[in-house]
Amino acid sequence: MDGYAVRYADVAGATAADPVVLPVVADLPAGTPERPFLAPGRAARIMTGAPVPDGADTIVPVELTDAGTAVVRIDEAPDRPARAARRGRRCRGGPRGRDGHPPRPRPGGRGRVGRPRACAGAPAAAGRGRLDGRRAGAAR
Repeated sequence: MDGYAVRYADVAGATAADPVVLPVVADLPAGTPERPFLAPGRAARIMTGAPVPDGADTIVPVELTDAGTAVVRIDEAPDRPARAARRGRRCRGGPRGRDGHPPRPRPGGRGRVGRPRACAGAPAAAGRGRLDGRRAGAAR
């Protein structure tokens, strides 16, 4: 989600009548290796896919701001401190059904239901820069 990485405590009371104004100290596009520390009272402009800066615990969607680049005016506090997927979150534990449990194979059925999925982002998150394009376990 495009927006601004902030500390929730800095923006919790923001309203249209009483907005919070913060200096923008970093611009983080998707895929950047940069991961600055965000001090209290500061914001970092962040794009979908960029790492959340250390020290930030909330992403304020750009729609709740004036979209400033040097200074940002936050007109509304987000609902709760979060809105950001942590690294590797989608790779934990394999697929899940609506009830939160792993799917079970149907009796007499065939297929891959219930097997954990591989996550293409896991090697990159672990620091491996290049993938060779072969499936895990394929003959070499």
